[in-house]
Amino acid sequence: MRFHARILTTGVPLPPAGGELRRLYLFQEGTSALKRARKLYGQSLRAITVRADRGLLDLPPTYIEFLSRSSASQTIVERLLFSYRDFQDKVLVQDDDRNLAERLARQALDVSISAFNFLEDDILSMAAHDLFHEIGAYVGGMFGCELEADKEGVYWNRCAVSLAHRRYGFSVGMSHDVLCSVCHEDIDDCKHFLGRTYPTEVTKTVEGKCGACGRIECAHETGSIVEIYSQPVLSGPALREVTVTPRPRDPLARLDAVEIATSSLIETLGQDPAGKKLRCTCCLEPCPGFIETSSIIERLGDGANKRVDS
Repeated sequence: MRFHARILTTGVPLPPAGGELRRLYLFQEGTSALKRARKLYGQSLRAITVRADRGLLDLPPTYIEFLSRSSASQTIVERLLFSYRDFQDKVLVQDDDRNLAERLARQALDVSISAFNFLEDDILSMAAHDLFHEIGAYVGGMFGCELEADKEGVYWNRCAVSLAHRRYGFSVGMSHDVLCSVCHEDIDDCKHFLGRTYPTEVTKTVEGKCGACGRIECAHETGSIVEIYSQPVLSGPALREVTVTPRPRDPLARLDAVEIATSSLIETLGQDPAGKKLRCTCCLEPCPGFIETSSIIERLGDGANKRVDS
């Protein structure tokens, strides 16, 4: 049983540990991510329908609409796949438009799941949940997803929709430096007061990380002046331990991939895939429900909620 996971996001303000400040932080980050995901999704839909006679009206029904018409998992998957194939047969999509639409769609999916992780305990969590299901079905139906074996012949579940339903994350024990989010100097030596805002010029690192918010994808423009809260930012962490927890301090410290047991694939396919590429339809399926921390030992890595087609 093996998995890959993010255990800590460095270079960004550390979320408060609890209380009203944490609730406000998670709400602000979550609603911002939700808006960005919807915007990216809309841009993808416009890109894929730019040459369609009726524009967005030519798109197949959404995942939610299909879900309301049938309760059979396989029927929903088959109907979704058929509807997207039908769209692609009828609408001419140039390669450039398709590539742009796919890039925006996959980015929208990742951002929508981040929104869900931030808003997990907020009433808006269900809006984020429905959105990532809708975007996931669009990604899987329009562009397709594949399972590839690694150099050892091991297949990994990297489906963002599937992994988002495993509701546990990771908190770390570590030693680290604490820097100021405004000047990036040691927080004990800088002149900025925690919790106050300061006008700061936006800069970008070589990797494209924003100096204002620490993210690679954001709305801040290099050279612009923005108000930044002085907050503690972790730097140079030295890991001591990792704990599985239902509510990680970093809401984005979640699973990236889970090993799929070969026996599970053989049972599903009727044969050993032997390193072949497999089509994954996991993001097209009805919601499987959430897997909580208490069931991690039984469910982690068993591939039980994974459907693949050769």
